[in-house]
Amino acid sequence: MPQKIRLISEFSFPAVLFHEALVSAEYWQARVAELDGPHAELSLSRDADGVLMAAISKPVAPDQIPPRLARVWPSGLRLEYSEHWSPLVEGVARAEIRGSIAGVGTMAGTCELRDSADGCVSEYSVTVDSGIPMAGRLIAGAFAKGIIEDSGAVDAFTERWLRREHA
Repeated sequence: MPQKIRLISEFSFPAVLFHEALVSAEYWQARVAELDGPHAELSLSRDADGVLMAAISKPVAPDQIPPRLARVWPSGLRLEYSEHWSPLVEGVARAEIRGSIAGVGTMAGTCELRDSADGCVSEYSVTVDSGIPMAGRLIAGAFAKGIIEDSGAVDAFTERWLRREHA
């Protein structure tokens, strides 16, 4: 059964600086190195408009596997995750977000970045799903929990990164 997640984060930097980070290879390299562990892989490419697309492949952490499924969960699972940001236009940019754990679950959604009175706001809306009979709800819930936890770490990293870059 699909689960919807909506997260809103506020940042002290304007959207133009935040967006510059999100389309910067240096930002993604630092983010993956700090947050995703030594076995994570980062792939960067540019679309026809020259906008950066980032894709991350990383092992699923054992503590993110629901205890009731740990005995039957295959080892070596990887989360495949990607973001593709549009150009910033009049203080607003949008991203297409995709993710999957092969044979286990998927996620798809969007993120909108926009200016606010005190900096910018990031609004993330994604749906996670698992088509596995009998355990789909539990798996989707674990996937959603991981997304929410990772989001907080990404927000904190991004704020620190922007402070270092624009001090």
